[in-house]
Formats: sequence, C-alpha cells, structure tokens
Amino acid sequence: MKYIDKYDDFLKLNESETDLIFVRAAGSPLSSITVIFGGKAYATPTWMQSKLKSIKPNLEKVQNIVYAPHTMGLSEVEKRIVAKWGSESAVDSIIGFSAGGYSVINAMTREFRFVGLIDPSIPNDYTNKKFGSYVNMIWGSPGMIQLFTEAKYNSLASKIKSAGGTAEKYSQQHDWFVTEFFKKFEKSIPISGSDKSNSTGSTSKRPVVTIGQKSGSSGISTAGTEIEGAKKKAKATMGARLLAGIVQTATGSTIDPSDLMSSDDSESSDA
Repeated sequence: MKYIDKYDDFLKLNESETDLIFVRAAGSPLSSITVIFGGKAYATPTWMQSKLKSIKPNLEKVQNIVYAPHTMGLSEVEKRIVAKWGSESAVDSIIGFSAGGYSVINAMTREFRFVGLIDPSIPNDYTNKKFGSYVNMIWGSPGMIQLFTEAKYNSLASKIKSAGGTAEKYSQQHDWFVTEFFKKFEKSIPISGSDKSNSTGSTSKRPVVTIGQKSGSSGISTAGTEIEGAKKKAKATMGARLLAGIVQTATGSTIDPSDLMSSDDSESSDA
C-alpha cells in the first residue's frame, strides 16, 4: 500500500469501513453470537477479524461472530443481525477495543456469557452498569491513561473484580492489547450451541437474551431454541461517543491520542 504522509488521509482511508462483517459458523445455532467492536482509525472490523484469526484461526468455524465498527451501539448491531439472520438470533458475548469499549460498557445492562474490554474507552456512567464474573479487562496504555486517568481505570477494574471478573494492567502500547487479549482469553470465548467455552472443562451458564427479548425475562438460551416470551425490541441507542488511542502511521510517526477525539469528546477530560 502507498505510504500515507498526511494523517487526515490516513483516517479517511481507514474509517471508510463502516459495514458489519458477519461470520456464520456452519451448522451452528444462532442462539450464541459474539459481537466484536473495533476502535477508531486502524482498528476497523477487518483489522479486528485479522487479529482474532491470527490467534484463533478456527474459532469462526464453531462460533457465530459479527465484527462491528465503534460507531454502532449494540442495539443497532442487533437490529442488523435480526435483518440478516432472523429473530431467533441471540448475542451472548461482546468484546470491545478502544472506542469500542463505549459500545460494550453501554450495553452492560444485562448479563452475558462473556464480556471483553480491551484497553477500553470509558463512558461517564460506567458505575451504573451490570458487572459479573464473565467480564474481563486488560488496560494500561499510556495514551488511554492520559485520556481517562489511572484513577478511572482503577475504579472500573475494582468494580469488575468485586463482581468476580478479571482486570489486569499492562504498560504497553495501545494496539498491543488486542493480540494479547485474544491470546489470554482464546479459550474463554463461548462456542455456539454449548454451555461450555472453547476450553476443556470450562463452563459458562450466563443468561442469554434473544434479540427482541426484554432483559431479565428469561433464563439461558439452549442450542436451536428461541427463548419464549420474547418482547418487543427496545429502542436502538445510537451514537456511542467516539474515541481511540495511540496510532502509528505508515511513516512511523506516533499520533497523540487526543488528536483522535471528536469535538464532542474534547468537551470534557472524562469524555
């Protein structure tokens, strides 16, 4: 690819990808779907897919996965999943990197089988979200700490750990965290049609809400079974605020993470 000297051109090229990537595991039930949110700039759905496949190349054969841009909230993604795969679809796992952390944390109003936060952006109302032993976070890049403060990350980590989840700090550059996360939790992401994760003997029996069902109205979704009493889908919550971390351009120069903030994000240091 031709080197890009101007950072604005770099952003235009990489942020042109706004479509979802749907990966249906052959013969797998739609009662288990994982949604993976990317971040700004380089962290497109395609980039996130390439990172996962480099660590766990066979996961897409056994788990339904949707790769989404950070600009969509989970409700909007679910609407599009229903349009493509039908109303029996159920998202039971969500993962978000950088600005994708907004989409994940904002969706934590119900339980999941697995939640992953990869050096995430943190919304201001994170303290009101639902945490559990299924939530796993790694964090610590200097750029993201600069934007959100170490105190805020420590507060989020404390809430996750208090609920039985995991949260670990690493002093690494921002993009390093994606590969590390998939290595660390490659055996924890659920497999379609099973109460087990893809690790031997590990089980996860978290309530799964069929898309369109009101949160908390039923229990666990089993393979090929639509949860009864599905309710009318809640209004889509759009417009997750935009943010990301450090980016390195093709010329090797490092971009200050504050340059990646939208005008809305720059209004507050807690954006």
